[in-house]
Amino acid sequence: MRAFLRELLLVWRRQTSNWRFVVTHQVINRFLLQLAEQYVNIYVRMLGASPVELGWVRSSAGAASALVSVPLGIMHDRYSLRKIYLFGVALLAITPLIYATAPSWQFIVPAVFILGLGQRFGACAVICDVSLQNRDRATARAMCEGIGSTPTLVAPLLGALVVASLGGVSLSAVRPLFWFQFIARTALFAYMLKNLTEIIREPVKIEGEQGLWEGFAGLVRNGRALPQCLAYLAMAHVGKILLLTFMYPFAHEIKGAGALLIGGITAAMTLCEGVFATPFGRIADRIGRKRAYYLLLPLTFSGSVLLAFSPNQALLLFAGFLLGFRVITEVLLSALPAELVPSRYIGRWRGIIGLFMGLIAIPAPVIGGYIWESIGAQYVFLLVAVIDLLIVCPLVSSLPETADIKS
Repeated sequence: MRAFLRELLLVWRRQTSNWRFVVTHQVINRFLLQLAEQYVNIYVRMLGASPVELGWVRSSAGAASALVSVPLGIMHDRYSLRKIYLFGVALLAITPLIYATAPSWQFIVPAVFILGLGQRFGACAVICDVSLQNRDRATARAMCEGIGSTPTLVAPLLGALVVASLGGVSLSAVRPLFWFQFIARTALFAYMLKNLTEIIREPVKIEGEQGLWEGFAGLVRNGRALPQCLAYLAMAHVGKILLLTFMYPFAHEIKGAGALLIGGITAAMTLCEGVFATPFGRIADRIGRKRAYYLLLPLTFSGSVLLAFSPNQALLLFAGFLLGFRVITEVLLSALPAELVPSRYIGRWRGIIGLFMGLIAIPAPVIGGYIWESIGAQYVFLLVAVIDLLIVCPLVSSLPETADIKS
């Protein structure tokens, strides 16, 4: 254990100061996010949205992502990563203010659209792509997700205590969480504005590939297995969207979960990530991203099925814990797309990824809403399990292994 911790410390020290600042921002922002994340879709439902209308609300984030992803990818390759990232951080600070003051569910639509823009402009993926070495990539990302998630373990429980102390799950009890997010994210933007410096990267203007379309042509020529990777990312994103949109309304409305149990589900997911993300990140760097994914697939599949058909509330907590492994698999395989293209094309590649994921994010939650209303809420999560097993898993098998596997 001591040798493992020493190795993690060396990985941390090998990275740039900007990467460490970005990780700090991600950890704090995630803490703020998880104060209220489990109540957001319940909040939209309490503002009057039906399951299908909730799906349309969530799809506006996909529309925002699809709209800006390709132009943003070009900007990432040509302009200041620092300025782009800070603009996204500013947009993220605005959204909780709209949530806190919304009189009806329709007002949440622009908030989610701005949130989608903020998540694209303020995404740390490109900074990680250009800052991390292949030998540390999965480990460093898992450290951000795993060790970095440990302080956020108390966030959903703290949010649950606030909501419970204000009378239980209601509009008036949830709104103070959004006000706190707004104040804290504004302060976090000021912190990043002061400390983040320009990100150094490989020059991107290559002779014969300076034009817009020539750059995309160069991406296609020099990339590996790009269609398979896009298909995998899109289908994995479908499952993630369905879970994020309907998991907490399902727990509250169908299973009768109160504020503390809802917070406990999120805490269980975070606990799983905090305990297992970094060890599995190191495993992925040693045995390969795909093998690590196959090890975790039975757990992620079981989490979705148990969520759908759990006979009591206690098992909802265990389902949440198992779904934490789903987040870990996303982190492990998030290292792979960056290793399929030369670093000078990272911005365009991330732009194309964002476009495809944004497009798939538009219909996915609406379809989930129709399934909830016409067939049954539990079948939304059964669909997630089927997608993971029958579509995502074969797509992962079609991808090349990019890790420098240790013998």
